[in-house]
Amino acid sequence: MSFFPSLSIKIPFMRYYCRYWLSALSSLSVSHGINLNPDKRYLVTGTLTLKNGSNYAHVYISERCTGGGDVILCGIYDENTSDIRRNLTEVITNGVSITITLKTNGGDHRAEGVIYEL
Repeated sequence: MSFFPSLSIKIPFMRYYCRYWLSALSSLSVSHGINLNPDKRYLVTGTLTLKNGSNYAHVYISERCTGGGDVILCGIYDENTSDIRRNLTEVITNGVSITITLKTNGGDHRAEGVIYEL
């Protein structure tokens, strides 16, 4: 016997897909490409895990490729420095691949993140 017989809640299931680490010293941009299945949805997360120094750093998706079959379209995400968020959280649908970039301007910085399949 259930305590809630009429309760029917659909909870989305997240499955671990992959993890990434990026590290940079001085003024660099470090990137990592990740292949995806265009038939699935993904939750991309990331954050700065080391920020040594008072200099600028952030992690973001710099390129996203969509499509499949004979045509794959890749677009560069516009990096608007006035709208920089501390953490990376984005849902990707119909994605063939993404490129995650850590951009730094001096200091020692590291970013980590996990990608989940939704």
